[in-house]
Amino acid sequence: MFTFKKICLYICIILLILSLYNDIQKGTNNKTNESSTMDDQGINKNIPVVKIKVEAGDTILSVSEELNGEKLNQIKIEDILDDFNSVNPEVTTIELTPGMYYYFPTY
Repeated sequence: MFTFKKICLYICIILLILSLYNDIQKGTNNKTNESSTMDDQGINKNIPVVKIKVEAGDTILSVSEELNGEKLNQIKIEDILDDFNSVNPEVTTIELTPGMYYYFPTY
C-alpha cells in the first residue's frame, strides 16, 4: 500500500512540473478577452481579431507585436494600422484610451 501512495505522489509531482513547464513555455496573456472575426456589427468579417482591453502606455504596434510575435516582422506598419482602422472604424490611430476595449487583427 505504501508503494501505491508513493507512485501516486510521484505521478502528481510529475504532472505538476509538466503543467508549470507548459505554462512557462506558452506564457500567459491576461489582456486577451475574446477571439472572433468581428461579431458585434459585422464589420470586416474577413480579418480575424482579438478584443483586448488597452492599458496605459499601450500602442497599436506594441499590442499587435505581443499578439503576433515574429509574424509581425513580415508585415508593413501601414498595413497593420490600416487593418486596425478597418476593424475599429470609429477610432483614429492616435486616440487609444486606457481601459477601453479595441479589436486587434491577428495574422
